[in-house]
Amino acid sequence: MTGSKQPSIKLLFEQARERLNRQYLTDWLDDNHDELIAHLAGRRVNWKIWLEAFKELNLIDQNGNPPTVGTARKAWLRVRTRRAKGLRAIISPHDPDLRPTEHPLPSVSRQPSSPPNATSDDTSHALQILARRGTAMPEIINPRKSRKRD
Repeated sequence: MTGSKQPSIKLLFEQARERLNRQYLTDWLDDNHDELIAHLAGRRVNWKIWLEAFKELNLIDQNGNPPTVGTARKAWLRVRTRRAKGLRAIISPHDPDLRPTEHPLPSVSRQPSSPPNATSDDTSHALQILARRGTAMPEIINPRKSRKRD
């Protein structure tokens, strides 16, 4: 005889039902992304309040554990990064359909920056770009220095 008693079937099924009723945090954040952004209105996330809401909703992280501040931040960053790239599908263990939506979010394009009051023949900006890239500087002959003095 063994000294430990087996849990009841009823208890096992109740525990399994609780696990199945839980939703992944990344899925929930993605589904509610627009509303969360509107709620934040440019402010920082108050993670204590968000974690309380996550507990109330029985949300779990990708490992099946209740989210911590660290895992919630990472999940929020993943959702925002994917949204910025125009993808709405979040990869999760229980989501077989990983296709992006038909209408991805529009991408924002930035015009190239140029130094203020730069003329078309000004080479200093080009030299700065080459220096940042680590490209070898071309030999430039300065006509003012190469003139013969009278």
